[in-house]
Amino acid sequence: MTETELLTDLSTSYNYLCVDPSPRYEPEDGKEITRAGVEVVETGLSEKLKKPIATIKTVSYLVYKKGQVGLEQAFYDEDEPVNEMLKDVTLSGSSYLAIANLYNSQVLQDRLLAAVITQSQVVLEENPGTTNHANRMKLVAETNTNVLLTVMQFMALVALDATVQSQGTSVTDGTLQTIVTNSWNDVANLLVA
Repeated sequence: MTETELLTDLSTSYNYLCVDPSPRYEPEDGKEITRAGVEVVETGLSEKLKKPIATIKTVSYLVYKKGQVGLEQAFYDEDEPVNEMLKDVTLSGSSYLAIANLYNSQVLQDRLLAAVITQSQVVLEENPGTTNHANRMKLVAETNTNVLLTVMQFMALVALDATVQSQGTSVTDGTLQTIVTNSWNDVANLLVA
């Protein structure tokens, strides 16, 4: 893609608004590569209260043979930009990006922490004759050692749950508790596998 195409992609595909549409250039001595950057405003919604948020950042890119018709090529520096301000996962879905957004949702992780702690207490108090009790207790011990690691093990299951995918962060506490309760044995068995 040319530099013009890259800037168009930047302004349309990612819904960035240019603060200063004229890029800053830093020619590389003795090379046919020009380093450039453009300031953009990145907008989105906060995860908890769905309030508008924004940040200004510089998107860097490289231009090879700048201005040479038919030869010019432009590349994002290291990776294409991602809108990090778009944190609203109220409405989700089952695409890989939606699943990743659910998995990384701080709101869901905080709520799942309560579900994991609740289930740990249930297992701690259960009859030792309960099926798979020894492995279930190992998961309780693991939770006491590193509760955040346990939460993240369950986050994968939460992000893949059809109800969570359709309701996003609006999913009920009961649904989250059910996911943890119903999959406690499976996660516990993975610990000892």
